[in-house]
Amino acid sequence: MRLGGFLILLAVAALTCLPAGAQTVMGDLNGNGKVDVADANIALRLAVGVQTATPAQLAVGDVTGDGRIGVDDVQRILSAALGIISPDDLVPDVLVTTVVGDTSIYADGAASVARFSDPEAAAIAPDGSVYVADTGNNRIRRVAPDGTTTTVAGSTAGFRDGPAAQALFNNPYGLAVDSQGVIYVADSSNRRIRKITPDGMVSTVAGAPDSVGGYFIPDFADGPANVAKFGFPAAVAVAPDGTLYVADYGANRVRKVTPDGTVSTIAGNGYVGFDDGKGADAKFAGPAGVAVSKSGTLYVADFGNHLIRAVAPDGTVTTFTGSPRLDQSGAPIGDYQDGPRGTARFNGPANLYLGPDGSLYVADANNNRIRKVASDGSVSTVAGDGEMGSQDGSADKARFNLPGGLAVAPNGTIFVADSYNNSIRRISTDGAVSTFAGVSVTGSNDGPGNQARLFYPEAIAFDASGNLIIADSQNYKIRKLSPDGTVSTIAGDGTPGYADGDAATAEFALPTGVALDALGNIYVADRLNNMIRKITPAGQVSTVAGSKNSGFMDGDALQAQFDMPRNLAVRSDGAVVIADTYNHCIRLLDGKGQVSTIAGAGQAGYLNGLALNALFAYPQALAFDAKGNLLISDADNHMIRVLSPDGTVSTLAGDPATVNGPEAPT
Repeated sequence: MRLGGFLILLAVAALTCLPAGAQTVMGDLNGNGKVDVADANIALRLAVGVQTATPAQLAVGDVTGDGRIGVDDVQRILSAALGIISPDDLVPDVLVTTVVGDTSIYADGAASVARFSDPEAAAIAPDGSVYVADTGNNRIRRVAPDGTTTTVAGSTAGFRDGPAAQALFNNPYGLAVDSQGVIYVADSSNRRIRKITPDGMVSTVAGAPDSVGGYFIPDFADGPANVAKFGFPAAVAVAPDGTLYVADYGANRVRKVTPDGTVSTIAGNGYVGFDDGKGADAKFAGPAGVAVSKSGTLYVADFGNHLIRAVAPDGTVTTFTGSPRLDQSGAPIGDYQDGPRGTARFNGPANLYLGPDGSLYVADANNNRIRKVASDGSVSTVAGDGEMGSQDGSADKARFNLPGGLAVAPNGTIFVADSYNNSIRRISTDGAVSTFAGVSVTGSNDGPGNQARLFYPEAIAFDASGNLIIADSQNYKIRKLSPDGTVSTIAGDGTPGYADGDAATAEFALPTGVALDALGNIYVADRLNNMIRKITPAGQVSTVAGSKNSGFMDGDALQAQFDMPRNLAVRSDGAVVIADTYNHCIRLLDGKGQVSTIAGAGQAGYLNGLALNALFAYPQALAFDAKGNLLISDADNHMIRVLSPDGTVSTLAGDPATVNGPEAPT
């Protein structure tokens, strides 16, 4: 999962050029003599064409040696900035690319031939299909039970609503499927939540176009769907009543999109940090995942705080679980430890899913593990040995590579969007890990699972038929994985951008969260469009909340603003709750088209208490439990927080005493 950097860097401000006479360091695009996250931000702007590389930038930014600055360069520079690889490894003649002899990173078909590109999320439909957010291919794919992968929607990066075959997404990171089979997609780079209906129509549920300089300058506004703005919607969850909840990673807020498209902030105030409390008093550090319980409580993966947060229906944010350790400056840093609520530790919890037994499952991305949080906040490891890799086998020996979205089938089988392995993994009830669809090669092919390809699937959610809806973020599509393993595209034409309409021509910009309502509508956290999009079962994509400008504004959904909403969840009443990541709050889109902030004070920090006073630090993932508590992955606080129905935020897992001013997640 790229939350630790590739998502966050999308919200960084101005591009800087290399100063004359600066020391030449591979990957050092800002000329400060080292490789840091700012360099990854610059590389991303150059890779997607927002800015043209100067000769000096090309000389240090082309770390893969292919004569240009592309997504692969961004990923390697980011990995060096995060310490995953050494900066000394940023030398073209020692690098080996993943795709050899085949420029295609997209393929539908059987499990052995399907290709994905950074699948970031997955969701299981009632029929057993797994929908995958094939992020790098800007597509939503469907993997049938037999592993066949098909494309549900999306193609090239862009924004376009309409028929699924024409719709366009831009880095879909999150997705969710409602009981009617509607797929909701967090179209992250389009900063919108999109929806793919069962009949193949893609529409925008929420999110308005950016007005302050493009995808990479944060904007935020609550309000009607056509004016609301997301900072970078990374994850989306759908409640039974059709409400969408979005982890607005870029705005550090959890947002809500009601069935009528109104976007509001549930928690977070936009500031990076850690604070529990009510609504705008709470702070997140990159909310990356969101899940909604039957009782209305949202659970948020607070990526930068390394916590799981909970947001109650009244907007109160608490820390559900997690206990980060601090560096010398007092900033929380990720770690790994199982155990009771106050001692467990995460390292960039990226996504959440509430299992049928009420347990909360966490994609602990930077630990390359799948974790489980019991109702008492105690944490255990389900699978993964902590090392990067793609090894199948027993749970304690299996390996993941930045796992993203999660979905749990009624029988307890867990599906994982294994982002950097570009595949969908399956964890059986006996703990055996296997590759369900895709191979460790990026792509966007539909077809049987072994032929289908994803590109950074960011979020997943089940629809009522058992299909897994996938926010295929870098394919800019919403994909569907059917119970037979076939992957198909629901919406998005694969072009990063913004376009509502038919699913096949709709465009998304980094969709990172999806959730479904009871009618089968899919809500999407369109992260870079700062919007919540909606895909109807008929295949119409519309914007239901947010605008393309990042910012913070409650009110009419299409005037509301988000800042990179990372994920969302749909509440039992149909309202959409959104992890408004860069606004550090939780927003709510109600059925009347109004967006409100239900938790988080809009600034990063850590504070429990009343929801609008609570502080989060980049809340990322959301999930509702059976009691209506909203579980929140509070990324930069390294905690799981809880927003209870009475509006109180508390910490479920993690140690609040160790949190002190988290920095923006990388």
